[in-house]
Amino acid sequence: MKSMYYSEPQTELLSLLKTLGGMWKRQVYMLLWLRFGMDKKAVDRTIRQLRYGGVLRDMGAYVLAADRRFDIQLARAVDISLALSGSRAPDIFPRKKPVFLTAYLPEREVRLCVLYIPVGKERKRCLTLDSLRVENTMKTLYALLLDEAGQVAALRAETPCLLVWPDKNEKLELKKWEGIRNE
Repeated sequence: MKSMYYSEPQTELLSLLKTLGGMWKRQVYMLLWLRFGMDKKAVDRTIRQLRYGGVLRDMGAYVLAADRRFDIQLARAVDISLALSGSRAPDIFPRKKPVFLTAYLPEREVRLCVLYIPVGKERKRCLTLDSLRVENTMKTLYALLLDEAGQVAALRAETPCLLVWPDKNEKLELKKWEGIRNE
């Protein structure tokens, strides 16, 4: 059996793909630029080498771990972490239910927890969010990833957080949520 030696950026990309399954290629460019200062051509070479090695699939707009499928909601959650990360790459961690994506934002020194809320699950996920806040001891920013803007009216969370949903052009909209106060 032939042994493969990977560079640090290749190891980082493979680790991310193992965690996430797949990513938009623009996310790969941004993460490797923030982490290693790599330009687009260097990232393309890295992807090409890993593709030839059979450990990832290049699907044009996105890349996948060799045995995984693309999850649009998870890709949106990565976009949230990138939007909030500043000039340093976020550290993305394996999924741990009920949190959809956890990332550490080193520039802000805060943990980001993204909860995905499909249409019709607003009440249940708001209760989950409120219970997470009570248990948490670390400085944490919560984000609720919604399928559509219309879900905002159904939210009943007391926890302040960010609300995020795709607009008609698939661009993510972010809105600060102060939470509902029980009197």
